[in-house]
Amino acid sequence: MSAEISFPAWRLKNGIKNATDEQLEHAAESCEWWSWGCAAILLVGLFAEGILAWNEPPHEAFWGRWGTFIGSCLVFVGVAGEVGFGIMGTRRHDELMRRTQARLAEAMDRASQATVRSLELQVELERVRSWRTLDGPQFLQALQGKPSWRIAELLHAEGTDTGPLAGQIWSLLSQTDWKCPRPKEIHEENPTFDRADWDGTLLGTWGAIAQGITIVVNAFPPPDEPHPAWTLVNALEAGLPGDNYVTVGVDRSVADEEIRIVVSHRM
Repeated sequence: MSAEISFPAWRLKNGIKNATDEQLEHAAESCEWWSWGCAAILLVGLFAEGILAWNEPPHEAFWGRWGTFIGSCLVFVGVAGEVGFGIMGTRRHDELMRRTQARLAEAMDRASQATVRSLELQVELERVRSWRTLDGPQFLQALQGKPSWRIAELLHAEGTDTGPLAGQIWSLLSQTDWKCPRPKEIHEENPTFDRADWDGTLLGTWGAIAQGITIVVNAFPPPDEPHPAWTLVNALEAGLPGDNYVTVGVDRSVADEEIRIVVSHRM
């Protein structure tokens, strides 16, 4: 609903600060028209004084006695009105300009915040795009028809993509005969792991302790054929992108000796 416009429009009942934009626009336009009217009165006064000066009526006549006074009054009213309405119109224009600049500054601030947020989202998107993902079909194909084994733990360290990648491994293994518990996050390298007891020569070369994901498989009792942990290693190597490496070692700090499969970024 449009705001109520008073008469005359330049008269703002609630003041300039409390007036709406519509009222200010009408008031500024009204001041301009009234200023033109005062200019017309000024011209009438000047024209009247010119006629009186040309005709020089006798002093006893009405126009001879009062004509010059009336013409001067018209000139005064015209000048005062033109200046006054000019000032009033300028104040109303200035208030409209101030509000426009305030809105523009607010819009630019919101745009700046949106730009910053967009950059943050872009960085987040690039970070998510850089997450490692497991090629499910390749991983499952490598496990198909091969002996399975029970996984004791699926651990993942704190990191950008280790949690989602561990969850993907767990989800894919749940589609096979491999028994795998839900992934667990560890906040240290391994709170129960003694690095001195790590033997990386049994099923592979020595590699980094879990910087990403560690799959713990019981080593004993050993099967009659090569340990199924090797099958899982091959499946991980087939399904993971090339910037990862998989290392295998035996933790002799536990009674049954555990095979630990470590998935880490290449350094």
